[in-house]
Amino acid sequence: MKLKFILFLFMGLFLIEGMIGWSVIGKIKDTPLDNVMVNDLSRQINQQWEIIKETQSCTVTANIDLDFTLLDHDGKKVYTSSPSISQSMEAAIRNRDSIIDIEQNGQSVGKILIYNDSTQRLASHLVFLLQVLGGTLIIEGVALGGYTYYLNKRMIQPFRTLQRFANRVAGGDLDFPLEMDRHNNFGIFTESFDLMRTELKKARLKEQEANQSKKELVAKMSHDIKTPIASIKAILELMLIKVKEPKERGQLQIIEQKANQIDELVSDLFHATLEELQELTITVKEHSSRELATLLQMADYQDKAVIGEIPDCLLLFDALRLQQVFDNLFGNSYKYANTAIEVYFKIIDDEFLISIKDFGDGVTEEEQSLIFNKYYRAENAEEKSGAGLGLYICRYIMMQMNGAIECEKTADGFIMQVALKLA
Repeated sequence: MKLKFILFLFMGLFLIEGMIGWSVIGKIKDTPLDNVMVNDLSRQINQQWEIIKETQSCTVTANIDLDFTLLDHDGKKVYTSSPSISQSMEAAIRNRDSIIDIEQNGQSVGKILIYNDSTQRLASHLVFLLQVLGGTLIIEGVALGGYTYYLNKRMIQPFRTLQRFANRVAGGDLDFPLEMDRHNNFGIFTESFDLMRTELKKARLKEQEANQSKKELVAKMSHDIKTPIASIKAILELMLIKVKEPKERGQLQIIEQKANQIDELVSDLFHATLEELQELTITVKEHSSRELATLLQMADYQDKAVIGEIPDCLLLFDALRLQQVFDNLFGNSYKYANTAIEVYFKIIDDEFLISIKDFGDGVTEEEQSLIFNKYYRAENAEEKSGAGLGLYICRYIMMQMNGAIECEKTADGFIMQVALKLA
């Protein structure tokens, strides 16, 4: 509806401009003098000519609205109604004034130079036309600016919000709802996308619950299997003490070896989930430190971070994996602190340090050495969704890039520090 209104507004303005321009162009054409008024002026001057010559003054009736100059037979000025009009024949010819003879007894005794104001009218009409066109252009500019703002507010920004939301969902971030006016052009998509996020989050939680159940089942089975194995190993030890025959002892020793092998295989079940990290391919290359600004800005999708000046140097890292690290750190800050964020940089020896500080409570000193462990979740995460893998994967990535990641609690906030190697 608003788009149609804008289009009709522009069409109306263009039509008004055309009509005004056509009207003014018509007025710009030379308007002929009023013949009746000219004849009346000529008649009165012919009647008063002798008096005009003597008194150097002229009186005409009020209905004659013409500026004029009177010249005698020799071309000398006898009278003029305005000093700004033509005062001689040459000037009158240049200005294209109307020239009428003054006749007495059938002879020409002088000239009437009637001022032609067509140039002045032309200038005033042009000024009027420019003013009208300027006004309509201003209106069009305001309308175009408003339409541009409308498109940006109602179309472009919502589309970019949907794009960022889709990228975050594709990256696995399902905790932040898609906030958008449902009455705009993307309202239906907004509701559908947010419903998709909710359903994906439910599916993710169910998957985590299933994985947790699987881990509990493995732990229970390991415990159940280890108990009879321990009993078997205890009986074997007792039998090895009592049995003296070499052949029987050899058979018992084989059984003991197999029991130990089963025990080791059961223990390996606890480490089977480590295989998931082998899927993270990390390729370290040289990059300019200036590229960090882009990675940090992409991670700071809520625009809460103040990024300090980045020292100019070459660094060794995998841009894709470092982006994952920054995304996780900023996401944790949004989730647990929800404050402003400061990012600053420092070079110490062969390391480039990136400090990401928020002003939340962080974790206790006792938990600082544990939050990078697999599946560990701090006390402040009890009511927050998550699996306790984010910081564990961050540490794994940084180690593969020959870097490091550490945390520090300060008096006014919490700092996550990422260390990269200089090239």
